[in-house]
Amino acid sequence: MRVSKVIRGLGYFLLFFVVLFIIVGVLLNVYFNKKLIENVKERISESTHGEYVLSVDGLSINIFSYTITVNNLAIAPSRLKPSPKAQYLFKAKVLRVIDFSIIPYLKGRDLLINRVEFEEPQVSIFQGSERMPLKENKGTDDNFSLYSAFSKKLNSISIDHIDIMNSRFNIYKNGIDTLSVFSTNDNSISIKKFSVNPETDKQNRLFFAEKFEMVMNKFSYQLGNGLYSLCGKSLSASYVDSTLVIDSLQLVPNFSKKEFADEAGQQISRAKINSSKVSCKKMDVKSFFEYNWLVINKIEIDGCVIDVYRDNTLPLKPILRPSPQAMIKGLPFFVSVDSIEMKDAEVKFEVLNPGALSTGKVTVNRMNAIITGIKNDTLYYTKDQSIKAIVNGKVFNKFFFRCSWKFIEWYNEIYVSRS
Repeated sequence: MRVSKVIRGLGYFLLFFVVLFIIVGVLLNVYFNKKLIENVKERISESTHGEYVLSVDGLSINIFSYTITVNNLAIAPSRLKPSPKAQYLFKAKVLRVIDFSIIPYLKGRDLLINRVEFEEPQVSIFQGSERMPLKENKGTDDNFSLYSAFSKKLNSISIDHIDIMNSRFNIYKNGIDTLSVFSTNDNSISIKKFSVNPETDKQNRLFFAEKFEMVMNKFSYQLGNGLYSLCGKSLSASYVDSTLVIDSLQLVPNFSKKEFADEAGQQISRAKINSSKVSCKKMDVKSFFEYNWLVINKIEIDGCVIDVYRDNTLPLKPILRPSPQAMIKGLPFFVSVDSIEMKDAEVKFEVLNPGALSTGKVTVNRMNAIITGIKNDTLYYTKDQSIKAIVNGKVFNKFFFRCSWKFIEWYNEIYVSRS
């Protein structure tokens, strides 16, 4: 009898806690969740100075599995328009926060999460219009701070793993463009040891991460003049290591040999380029995606095949050809590349001259080249600034040649040697 009473009491005790957990769960999902959503919306709007808004269809917390589920999450600019600064749009059908710890939050307002997963994510970047980096120090008042978005409620956020699989990723020239210049649907983003805390603001960083890698298995990039597209089978970018590696990179003309010069409106060379691998080392990946800037320490190009076709039967407009220096300075985006190295390339020249029945062809094999000093920052550009190029290879795989060029602001120095 006494045993049955104990068992019965234990059953009531367990039932009480089950009911309590259910009540707490209901309260969390009915009252607390709504307050949490409203608070986060206010913080995002406040920390971005009204530039971004948050929208969600629903949020649920499962206290038994320590899981938070957010449906139809979207963080978007409050108004999409051409802007000097880059704008972002992030959407996900479902966001899951898996295995979060309650005790660190209760003790020191530190949120620890094991994993974050997304379903049907979409990332869009609307590039900023700033052609060059601003030299004056504007401070951090206008910069978005991820830490300030939650600092009133949390001291820090730490996430062991963030996985974004098969997301749609697009880049647009500005906030009103509907046709993307860069697009991919087959990609993944992996982030390890993600953290945001007071130190991120002190170092002017959005977040810290032990690993931040983006892999795009197939992509295309439309160049601004409309004559070419850049395509690749695999792009891997690492914010942490500042590297970008592309396999099977192709520069593909958008028009046939006959149509190309007509579309350009003048006699012009049509180039088709295939490279087995392009590596950009010590690259500012963030500036590339946000502003189309190329800030790279070194570019290595391996296994490159270049096909050049020129139709000289078309009229050649009387133009004053600018120097390489002037052409680089005239680029509509910021460029700072210390060196470009090409290894074991092959170049095929095909020219159709007036009155000729067939094209003339020249082939250059085993070509290696090093180009240094490619910059267009006019604030620091001086007349002593120079672009240097050293090229060597074989013509028709027989005649070895070596050439070097030096281009400066006011004149060109050209030195050619052959052996």
